[in-house]
Amino acid sequence: MSPSSLLLLTLTLTAVFAQLPVTQIYHNPHPGTWLENLAVRPNGQILATRLDVPELYQVTPDPHNPNPTLIYAFPSALGTLGIAELPATPDVYAVLVGNFSLATISSRPGSYSIWRVDMRPSRPIVSKIADIPSAVFPNGMVSLSAAENALLVSDSTLGNVWRFDLTTHAYEVVIDDPFMKKVSPSVGEGVNGIRLHGEYLYFINSFGPFLARVPIYPNGTANSKGHVVAYAPDGEGSFDDFAIDEDGTAYVATGVGNVITKVTEEGVASVIAGNLNSSQIASPTSVAFGRTERDRWTIYVTTGGGLEAPINGTAVVGAQLVVVKLV
Repeated sequence: MSPSSLLLLTLTLTAVFAQLPVTQIYHNPHPGTWLENLAVRPNGQILATRLDVPELYQVTPDPHNPNPTLIYAFPSALGTLGIAELPATPDVYAVLVGNFSLATISSRPGSYSIWRVDMRPSRPIVSKIADIPSAVFPNGMVSLSAAENALLVSDSTLGNVWRFDLTTHAYEVVIDDPFMKKVSPSVGEGVNGIRLHGEYLYFINSFGPFLARVPIYPNGTANSKGHVVAYAPDGEGSFDDFAIDEDGTAYVATGVGNVITKVTEEGVASVIAGNLNSSQIASPTSVAFGRTERDRWTIYVTTGGGLEAPINGTAVVGAQLVVVKLV
């Protein structure tokens, strides 16, 4: 076996684990709705962006009383995408807003902006930070350190990562790695979700489909070339967004497969929840860890309701927020 073949075998190694229980917290009754991304607040409440409409919601992580509440409807846009807590101000969030059309599966270049949502007052305060007209399809977003006071934003069409300075509002491409590019002209996305862990930026290439990482400097610029950590298990389809634990374990929304994939730091990938023909996790879109003592060992998952991969090939449900207990 050649070294390259051995490497591919290692990266695609799939272990078998027992399926973890999934509990639905919230279900939108209308098929065609799509929850795109989420952030868990310090108090445990969950903020979720919608891609089918330009709205941000708050949901209580209680399946008996989720109390979905509209926080804000953003003007002159079709949907909302990434969300990240600002580095220097806890419980204040940046939200990506723009014109991505679910009807045509297309993005309008130059239509995107970043907004600030302050959840600390009893009535949230929302304001636009800045437009980002050079972006084509900004998708995932993470915060750098408080000292840097900046965001990293993945552009799924351009296949790169922007750095947005929250002080000056200047932005520039800081990572342009080959593994972030679309794997074929026929697919719509390259790089998707991004997360920081240690000295690395981990990222998803949706249709690779794989999880990769690139070493970065504290200011977000690349320190070297990226490399693949793991590919999606055979037959499970595209990767989307993800959460990464302290030990480097990633939990990836695997949209076409309607499952959550666990990826260890060593590159072992395994499906831990969901099923292609089940509506438990219908087209998962993003994952986040709980932040309180009660839910530290759980992950919350938003879904697109099966729009990306209809259940049994035909069924579509409303958007969901579900919880998976890891222990």
